[in-house]
Amino acid sequence: MSERNALQLASQTHHPFLVNLVASFQNDHHVFLVMEYSAGGDLKSLLMRAKCVFPAELATFYAACVVLGLKFLHKHEIIYRDIKLANIVLDQDGYARITDFGICKEGIGYGARTRTVCGTLEYVAPEILRGRSYTRSVDWWSFGVLFYTMLVGKTPFAGDDEHQIQHNILTSVIRFPLSISVLALLILKNLLNRNPAERLGAGRNGASDVKRQLIFRVRLCSCVLLMCSYLLMLKQSCLFRLC
Repeated sequence: MSERNALQLASQTHHPFLVNLVASFQNDHHVFLVMEYSAGGDLKSLLMRAKCVFPAELATFYAACVVLGLKFLHKHEIIYRDIKLANIVLDQDGYARITDFGICKEGIGYGARTRTVCGTLEYVAPEILRGRSYTRSVDWWSFGVLFYTMLVGKTPFAGDDEHQIQHNILTSVIRFPLSISVLALLILKNLLNRNPAERLGAGRNGASDVKRQLIFRVRLCSCVLLMCSYLLMLKQSCLFRLC
């Protein structure tokens, strides 16, 4: 089972940016996975409560956490295939962690391909929609959609129905609001490249190429301070309810 294997792998190293497995058991009909509790909730819920956008520094901090989580998975030849706001949760210290490994697949190292059509539509890479085989670079496309959504408040391919969303993913010009910084614009354009071979993160260095982007080197120092003050505000607003 890919999901349990991915969780066990993360737990063996106590990986800080993946939700770890606490225990697992099964009966004749079901397998049960007990995972760490994420006190901060998921980014989708949090974004809805934060007036639809995160401060750029905070969005960059969360994005950096996701990059490190994906780096670990890809290093162990696991393609995730469902990066989205709802699958990124916050621990009690405010760090973002990837959860829900239900459609990940093992054995997908650099250059390896698979064909299964899966994922959440607004985050799905165009090569998947076209029915082509694809590599782990689809995770970087989805990551680009995630980062854009945190900064803008909606996905870059939002539409009135599934047909419109698919059309937007495959052909529409991606619009970047003036509020997006030059550094964010640079990384997003490289992540949301419809040519999977040229997409940022698609090369042999994978996540290391993404980590080297200037936005992470410039913004992360101020990100930590902003995160601390932002978490305090969230707690005071009862957004971290333990229920």
